[in-house]
Amino acid sequence: MIKYILTVTSILISLSSFGQDYFQQEVDYDIKVKLIDSIHTLEGDIKITYKNNSPDALSEIYMHLWGNAFKNRTTAFAKQKVRSFNTDFYYAEEEELGFYSNLDFKVNGNSVTWKLDEENIDIGKITLSQPLGPGETITISTPFSLRIPNSYSRLGHVETSYQMTQWFPKPAVYDRNGWHQMPYLDMGEFYSEFGDFNVEITLPENYYVGATGLLQNESEKAFLKERIKYTDQYLLDTLRDHSAYPASSMKMKTLKYTAERVHDFAWFADKRFLVQKDVATLSSGKDVDCWVFFTDLEKDLWKDGAFYVKRAVEFYSERVGDYPYPHATAVQSALSAGAGMEYPMITVIGRSVTAPALDQVITHEVGHNWFYGILASNERDFPWMDEGMNSYHDHKYTSIYYDDYDEAGGIMPKKIERQMEYSTLSLAYQVWARIGKDQAPNTTSNDLTTLNYFLGAYEKPAMAFKLLENYIGEEQLVTAMRKYYDEWKFRHPQPEDTKASFEHSTGLDLDWLFDGMLFSNQVYDYKVKSINLNEGTIEIENNGMVAAPINLTYYTDTAVGETVWYDGFLGSKKLPLVNKEVKIVELDKERISLDIKPSNNDYKIKGGAVGSKLKLRWLSGLTTSKTEKIFMLPIIGFNSADQLQVGIAFHNYGIPLSNFQYYIQPGVGSRDGSLIGSFEFRRDFPQRTGKLRNVSIALGGKSFHESYNERFDYSLRFTRIQPSIEFEWKDKLVSPIAHYVRYRPIGIVTENARIGRETGFEGKDRNLAIIHNAEYNYLRRSPIAPLDVKVNTEFQQYKRGDATKRYLKLYASADAKYAYKKGKFFEIRGFAGFFPLHTEGDISTSAAIGNFSMFSRGFNDYRYDQHFIDRNGQEGFFTRQVAIADGGFKNGITNSMPIGLSNKYLASINLAIDLPFGWSKMLPIKPYFDAGVYSYKATTSEPFQQEVLYSGGLMIDFQKTIMIHFPLFNSERITNIYEQTAANYWQRISFTIDINKLNPHGLKHWFLR
Repeated sequence: MIKYILTVTSILISLSSFGQDYFQQEVDYDIKVKLIDSIHTLEGDIKITYKNNSPDALSEIYMHLWGNAFKNRTTAFAKQKVRSFNTDFYYAEEEELGFYSNLDFKVNGNSVTWKLDEENIDIGKITLSQPLGPGETITISTPFSLRIPNSYSRLGHVETSYQMTQWFPKPAVYDRNGWHQMPYLDMGEFYSEFGDFNVEITLPENYYVGATGLLQNESEKAFLKERIKYTDQYLLDTLRDHSAYPASSMKMKTLKYTAERVHDFAWFADKRFLVQKDVATLSSGKDVDCWVFFTDLEKDLWKDGAFYVKRAVEFYSERVGDYPYPHATAVQSALSAGAGMEYPMITVIGRSVTAPALDQVITHEVGHNWFYGILASNERDFPWMDEGMNSYHDHKYTSIYYDDYDEAGGIMPKKIERQMEYSTLSLAYQVWARIGKDQAPNTTSNDLTTLNYFLGAYEKPAMAFKLLENYIGEEQLVTAMRKYYDEWKFRHPQPEDTKASFEHSTGLDLDWLFDGMLFSNQVYDYKVKSINLNEGTIEIENNGMVAAPINLTYYTDTAVGETVWYDGFLGSKKLPLVNKEVKIVELDKERISLDIKPSNNDYKIKGGAVGSKLKLRWLSGLTTSKTEKIFMLPIIGFNSADQLQVGIAFHNYGIPLSNFQYYIQPGVGSRDGSLIGSFEFRRDFPQRTGKLRNVSIALGGKSFHESYNERFDYSLRFTRIQPSIEFEWKDKLVSPIAHYVRYRPIGIVTENARIGRETGFEGKDRNLAIIHNAEYNYLRRSPIAPLDVKVNTEFQQYKRGDATKRYLKLYASADAKYAYKKGKFFEIRGFAGFFPLHTEGDISTSAAIGNFSMFSRGFNDYRYDQHFIDRNGQEGFFTRQVAIADGGFKNGITNSMPIGLSNKYLASINLAIDLPFGWSKMLPIKPYFDAGVYSYKATTSEPFQQEVLYSGGLMIDFQKTIMIHFPLFNSERITNIYEQTAANYWQRISFTIDINKLNPHGLKHWFLR
């Protein structure tokens, strides 16, 4: 009867729908399977009845064989997991994988030609012996055996707990846009045809099973009823442990299920399941059984689980439309694809930690019965249509039933959130959108970054519909939502259908919502420009590209006035003042809009735009529109020339991050108390569309002393100023590959002492050097095989006496890693460089300017890129600091030995490997080996000589930021130098400290790349 009613309803709606070319295929399933849990295998047969309701003749049928997604490392699923830096599946053992076997497709009982897709083995194509015409029906059948993988995503098992999802062969959707065959993805959901299911599952009789559809076995109903009684008693007994997996019964049972008008079928089996039940009563009077199946893991939370399901069913039925199915079920089980996952009539939930979080996740997943289950949009291409619209509703639910928690489900207590000014969700959006890293919600799932899948698919649409609710009123939005549901239930709405439905229901132009907020990543920024009391107008300017509606709150001397809504616009517009006694006007007082810059939202009569109050705060923190915060960091450092350095760094690296960033780090050295320090100002220009992602201009500088002369008591200072411009581009934001081009003219002022033969120290001379450096950087982020390639060209023109000299040098480096096991890498770095032009290329290398260096030490860091503790010292531990640059050798050779310098060419290779032992994570000891060749001139009169050097040993490597090197064997010349300069082995130990990675920009650079 239900099928008849739903079919008639669907036909009537179809006749009155906006899209008159709409059609929808019908796909019915008969499936019989047997679970062999001793070998984690499902064996059975499937018969599919496929009716072609399209106007087209079909010559092939595409099949989803998503169990094959777990067969090897080359599937789309496996690649996406690696791209998301999850390598669990990549390192899975052979016996942990899953795949189909024994497939033998037949059409109407006859063998057919079929094959797997060349790129995606979880897609198959059946070639029909004759085209399937409009209105015609065929049956597709095959036996199949599915080896069930370990739990790496949705389908899987943990021991003998089974999550049977995407487990059977299923035709892809054919709609007005053609075929929608798609590989299985972890981050990216599904699109399937409606139909009826008859499913028989045979398994050991002591399993408890929750499934899509209506259970037909009276004996199994009694079995579950007894389990409910047991569960009620068990929850009163806190001493019993129910976590162990019982042995499987030798006796089997066959469970039968029927499901009508659904597009998927999932089931979950566990011998440990506890069971509870409640009943939801809809406003129509219909009762819906509400079940929960859960284990001992979080039983104290799940004791109210059935009530949460009941309340969610009633909530969505009231606000969207009546729930059409006989039951709604939530299952607590192993889940490796987020906090929860939905299927028709049933959802699986992972760990939740708190009761409010469990309620929110259950509500969200139950809500997917409407947004996905009934309104069956293409989740893969348009994830916002189910996730975003559903998130709007579950946030509404949370705000009603949990006043003490934020709308995101208890992520942040409201008493803390109120201090933040932004809501948690608004803050997350602000952080990413301000720096241009957000993506349009309408982006296909596989093109979304992990964070943007959360923001774009879930949260930005939820905030956008909340804005719509406040603009038009909750009652009108509920009416529009129910009309949308009535028009498109049991069908496949497209984004344009959703927009048309809401515009028709509200009578409004909703371009700002759909085209502006959902179909693009454009932003908007309203601000109050001026108020004219004589005219009775207020001028508002929108500095963005989205004409979202706005609200103004008017304050008088005595009270907060009313909040008035206005239609949105682009550019500037004068609006009528509702109260001429107004003293302050505030845009978006409740912070419900997606305004990208709330700091300019206030305006005070006779004062203009309300400026932010200036506050000093330690370390870092949240930035708000009411307060301009300057963050402070205490700085303690040391170098041999300045001795102990103390200072305070002032910066604005907060959350959200401004596109203008600065840090200023003044300090003093204990030797003479003179001013030292560093600074950087940076302005990012994020590009919201296209392959060019960002343009960054910066000005940085530093000034310290680099040496101290004890005899004459003077210090020599260096000062460096570096403007720069950098371009970043990516083919796609989700791509692991990024390209950077940077140009920087480096200005360096150094001091030289004038020493008289008789008079001693006479003063200092200052020298200016300007070095032009351009760099191309190819960066591939990967947990398996990251690669960082830099290609540089450098030019300097300088004076040697009265003569003008110059050089041009080209050099490149490549840093590569390969994970030989999980978390353990083999590292290889290569470097090569030469001088196409050097007007002093024929003088002795030690006297030349701009040399390559096999050993990057303080005295040859002529660009002053690095921070060296003892830049020009001749002996002592601090002189053995090295940087990993140029040749990359790790030997702390004394500065008095000009080994490894070249004014012609240099090439090197640096190897290292993580030890395979577990303790090496705590103490990251690595064997290393360096080898290189270079050309040098010992004196001007001698010809160039070529020398090969090598060195190897062990190093302790803390993320390439702090390293300690222990050389164990060396080439002959290095050994000879050690014998001359190092009295014992400890004087051969060297170290690296890369301070650049720890300053605010370095940390930002690491996080955002």
